Formats: sequence, structure tokens, C-alpha cells
Amino acid sequence: SSIYYDINFRRSHIAELETLLPAIRWNMEQSSIVRGSADDFDIMFGTRNAEQIYYKHILPYCTNFIFTAGAGQITVFTNGRRMDFTAQAIPANRIISTVGAGDNFNAGFLCELTRSGDSNDNLSHLTQSQWSNLVQTAIHFASAVCQSTSNNIPIGFQY
Repeated sequence: SSIYYDINFRRSHIAELETLLPAIRWNMEQSSIVRGSADDFDIMFGTRNAEQIYYKHILPYCTNFIFTAGAGQITVFTNGRRMDFTAQAIPANRIISTVGAGDNFNAGFLCELTRSGDSNDNLSHLTQSQWSNLVQTAIHFASAVCQSTSNNIPIGFQY
């Protein structure tokens, strides 16, 4: 089975960062996939450079990393490869709330990972097309939640 760890570090915990880093690193070490946003790493390490974050802060603990930047680019690092994906932009007039977008990105990714039957054993060997399917489903889930104030995907949602 796969363990998916979303760092989800918020500015309100910046004073505790040094105390929390050992637990964060331990969590990454136990994980099959680590996901973090540009905002998380900007707060934690003062950078939004996905490659620098991966090689310096993630790879020593976990091989598979998903870096998200809101409606911008999504970068996946795995097994010495870097893959960049463009998030589907929702027209600005259709965005109602971004609350819950990250959580639903995670849900979509894990939903597709489960549906596809891929597991921790072969994550590093997935093709770019397989990673693209995982990321595109995650984007679809995140996009759906941004179009309402309910902070979850709507009833009847299909992907």
C-alpha cells in the first residue's frame, strides 16, 4: 500500500518549525509520496523552487514528490525524472472558493491511484502517461471544489 503525505505547513506554525522538522522528516521517510505546495515551502524554507526543494529537502527521505503551485504548474519528481504538468485553469468568473482545493487534489490523486491499481512497489516505474493520469484526475477534483462554497466535490461529480 502507498502512504501519501501532504506537508500542509501553515504560517501559524512558523515559530514551531525547528521543533516540528524532525517529525516532518520522519513522516516523509515513512511515505511513498510527499506532496507540498509552493506556499508550504516558501514558509518553511523561503523558496518556491521545486527542484531545489526536492533535492535538498525531500529526496533524502522520499523518492516521489508532487509540488503544486495553485492554478499554476504541477511538478512531479520520481526516480531521477522531472515531469511538469499544467493545471487546468478555471475561468476566473467560475472560481468561487479555493478552500479545500488541496485536500481534493489529494483525494483525486489517491482515487486514481487506487482505481489504476498502482502501488508503492511500482510508483518509481510509472510512465509519464500514468503520472499524467494521476495528476489530471487530481486537478479535476481540485477544480470541481473551486466552483462552490461547500469545500468538497459536488454530488453527482464524475471524473
